[in-house]
Amino acid sequence: MRVSTSILALLTLSTVAGCGKDPLESCPDVGRAFIETSVRTYFDRTYPAIGGTSVNVLSDEHYDATAKMWTVSANTPEKDYFALISCDGHVELSRKKLGPSEAPKS
Repeated sequence: MRVSTSILALLTLSTVAGCGKDPLESCPDVGRAFIETSVRTYFDRTYPAIGGTSVNVLSDEHYDATAKMWTVSANTPEKDYFALISCDGHVELSRKKLGPSEAPKS
């Protein structure tokens, strides 16, 4: 009984401790250097063969105030990407072009 009461108390405290905090901070004024550094660092860590220096970060960045994320195009010699950048510098990539589609097989 004592153990279950302690566990319940810990769960309640952890739930209450997070109340009222904004889980995503806003960062509309981070600047171009933050965006480029975030994308290049991501490529250096995730795709070392490509490396951040060969990435062309375009100047089409846009801040989405609702999602609290930046978006920008980032092109490599082989592929074009669309990058989502959070306010803490985390990057998620998506391919811009999936390539030619095949005709359906009949």
